Amino acid sequence: MSDSTHIIVIGAGLIGLSCADSLSRRGTKVTVIERKKTPVRGTSYSNSGMIHPSQSYDWSKDLIDAAHPAKDVYELAKRSAKLLAENIKYLGLKHRPEGCVQIFDSLDIAIQQARNYEALGVECHVTEGDARSLNHPALIFPNDMSGNARLYGETLALDLVGRGVDFNFGVTSIKLSPSSSGWYIDIKTKALQVDHVIIAAGIWSHDLLEPLGLSLPLEAVKGCAINFRHPESALPALPIMDMASRSALTIFDDIIRISGGWDVDDTAILMDRWHVLAPDIMSTLSEPISTWSASRPVSKLGRPFIAESPLPKLWVNTGQGHMGWTLSAGSGDLMARMILDDYQDDRFAFPD
Repeated sequence: MSDSTHIIVIGAGLIGLSCADSLSRRGTKVTVIERKKTPVRGTSYSNSGMIHPSQSYDWSKDLIDAAHPAKDVYELAKRSAKLLAENIKYLGLKHRPEGCVQIFDSLDIAIQQARNYEALGVECHVTEGDARSLNHPALIFPNDMSGNARLYGETLALDLVGRGVDFNFGVTSIKLSPSSSGWYIDIKTKALQVDHVIIAAGIWSHDLLEPLGLSLPLEAVKGCAINFRHPESALPALPIMDMASRSALTIFDDIIRISGGWDVDDTAILMDRWHVLAPDIMSTLSEPISTWSASRPVSKLGRPFIAESPLPKLWVNTGQGHMGWTLSAGSGDLMARMILDDYQDDRFAFPD
């Protein structure tokens, strides 16, 4: 493909930024369009900070139901985690490679879920409870990692600017129409003719596809976050996920965060749950310094959509759900190979 190829990426979240990153590294001209005024202001703004290939199954179901799509997502997640670790080092950031913890209501459940994870190919270790898991029965995932997703995204965006990627923020109106060689895109302030368009706008991807007669089986699943200052008490070193509530407690350099939930935007629900799980920590916390809520783009098929649409040269990259940061680098890399190398991969195809 010619170096003069111009590609528009709609969305400056972690998925869109990763598409721009992979394309820019190949010498492609990239323009990013974002409806917010700055990058990474969607679901990754107050992310739980985990890069967890272990969680590659459909969170709307029990793990025991996970099958073929989960295996495909897990393979992508493992490659993505490797690319993320390389990017984090390149950007001069840091991350914790030691792993993540998932706690359960009973040891029997932990043991059963360990079998399910192992069937998926995920390495995990059962513990009856120790300091890492706040003394709850748990699984330790040694190949997971953690870091600061928002800082990663903001730093990546600055690096992309330095590499010549053009950003257009605060764009609330976008009109797409096909041309003989690609696509016209009208954003009121300017009109562009480009070779390809990538829609990586999370749940709002649906609004961009609908006028073109296209739709994706996406569901907006709410989640929230509560941020606290560090208390004067011992804190766990690794992020802790709670299987039952689909939420997590994560320690960052400057804050402690409780985040996640499945279709939950009431922070009181998460607070109540973690008062049960971690009473010693919760009793030392002051009032929250901030709260956050957003909707994840969750695929109803249990896997993301990373593919060309039925309309030529119009691509989609969305539906990663709770795996947004984990899958971001791998999703961007896969998209770049599909567009620039005509690489074929039907695992994440646009649905019929």
